[in-house]
Amino acid sequence: MVEPNHTLVEKLFERHCDALRAFFYGRVRSKADAADLAQEVYLRILRVTDPSAMRRKPTSTRWP
Repeated sequence: MVEPNHTLVEKLFERHCDALRAFFYGRVRSKADAADLAQEVYLRILRVTDPSAMRRKPTSTRWP
């Protein structure tokens, strides 16, 4: 049986992986490194024990 968190992460991966890879590629300029970084994001999400802790925190600064 697949855990609910794994199902959620699979859906997130399918929906956002290309955009996440593109985001990282824009910063590291290596397709292989960008793919590795994107994969690491999803692996870290799988390790989260309290999904409510992943809420988006408001920020007062903007990304450059």
